[in-house]
Amino acid sequence: MEELHARRNDIFTSDIYKYLSLENILSIYDLIKHHPEYLQIMRYLLKRRLENIERQIEATVNSLIIEKYKAEMRAVYNDGIADIEFAEERLNTKDSGFRALLNEVCIIIESKLIPAGNIFFRDSILPQEKHKILSRGLMPRDLIQTRLEDTDVSQEERKILYDYLKQNRA
Repeated sequence: MEELHARRNDIFTSDIYKYLSLENILSIYDLIKHHPEYLQIMRYLLKRRLENIERQIEATVNSLIIEKYKAEMRAVYNDGIADIEFAEERLNTKDSGFRALLNEVCIIIESKLIPAGNIFFRDSILPQEKHKILSRGLMPRDLIQTRLEDTDVSQEERKILYDYLKQNRA
């Protein structure tokens, strides 16, 4: 039985939409969310799986893999596979091209895993990511104004915030 579990784990973490299609992966997540006893195992395996997918994307820049990766990551957050620890680890990665590629900051906010204000005030979030948060209407006006009061906000971010407030006068 241990050998079977090891093989299952190996296929899940190393296969990139070949033996396990995107539909298979999404079905697994859909089932797992209803079985908390397997959720911890899935979270452990997920990190290795994503590392392998991201390595493949960096090596090949294959648009089909990128689109499947985006859909998988939306499911990871929306199906509750990701926990706060997972999201925090992803958010604390400086200059994450994958986070930007996925628009992951907005996905985290929309999944209600971490509140928008908690993410918006972080310096680890790029100004472009904050622009996406604003463009989706995920940030209340008063919090935007509060952010502008911070003297440590970069010029780039400050411009994005002022422009947004100017274009969206209440």
